[in-house]
Amino acid sequence: MDRGNWTDQESFYVSVIDGPRFNLLAGPFRTHQEALGMVEKTRTEGEKHDPRAHFYGFGTVKMKDGHREGFLNQYLGI
Repeated sequence: MDRGNWTDQESFYVSVIDGPRFNLLAGPFRTHQEALGMVEKTRTEGEKHDPRAHFYGFGTVKMKDGHREGFLNQYLGI
């Protein structure tokens, strides 16, 4: 997928929340549907790297721009 320069466009990520902690795990994606399609794969990969991830809240988030890569992108083939 061509990610191009997303600095001026909204983008979507698979996100994780654990109490006050928040991170962007996968993305950026151009559409919300793409991000939704990666939630379970990202959850599975997250649990491989952090056994506490089973208790975290996984979902999606829209950001102002695609200013950063998801934390687990390298493990998800993104």
